[in-house]
Amino acid sequence: MCLNKFKYSQQQDAHEFLLYLLSEIQQELVGKNKYQKEEFQNALEAWDVYRSRNPDIITDLFAGQIASKSHCLKCKEISEGFDPILDLNLPLSKYYIPREFKLQDCLQNYFKEEQINDAWKCDKCQFVNKSVLRKIQITQTPKYLILHLKRFTQFPKSQKITDEVTYPEILDIKQFCAENVEYTKYTLKGVISHMGQLNGGHYVAYAQRQNTWYHFDDNIVTKDKNNQHLSDKGAYIIFYEQL
Repeated sequence: MCLNKFKYSQQQDAHEFLLYLLSEIQQELVGKNKYQKEEFQNALEAWDVYRSRNPDIITDLFAGQIASKSHCLKCKEISEGFDPILDLNLPLSKYYIPREFKLQDCLQNYFKEEQINDAWKCDKCQFVNKSVLRKIQITQTPKYLILHLKRFTQFPKSQKITDEVTYPEILDIKQFCAENVEYTKYTLKGVISHMGQLNGGHYVAYAQRQNTWYHFDDNIVTKDKNNQHLSDKGAYIIFYEQL
């Protein structure tokens, strides 16, 4: 596995490294499989095809699926597409205003219907929409849900959002899922936290093993006796396990 892009002693992004690591493991197990956008009749068909092409442990543990519904503004036709996911990238705010965030609010913002100013041609009436109403929902839930908090903003200037994000030990994402999705409850299993600013800092992590929480700071591992995993203001990546 080639890790030249993550050089020793240089500041790197934990989320970027995580996705790179998962991708490299997949390629080692099943080879390079370029994702192709295809049309499917329903979410289950799309999921079955994806699983058949990616029969590996990364898919088994971390992969899920989202459906994107686009509404034609002329004929009102609804077009649906399906995409596999390994994580959800949750923006803390469109325009950063300092405040306290709740994870549930971040999810609400991510999954809300929005008007996208991007040209889109309707398959039914062939009308080219200059903008489109689009809504996404989860159609397959992963065994392990990875939530990436986008703490960096470019407006009005490049900076890190340092405000606290509160997150629960038990998370239910039912309201963001399709009606036929059964397993929507998760329990907190790990947190990666970033201390510092945009151009530098330090990562620590929290993880649960056999009902005990541990704090990882480089090579120093201690028990998390004060439940810091629930109150760390630098939470950057949050891991949940399906119940």
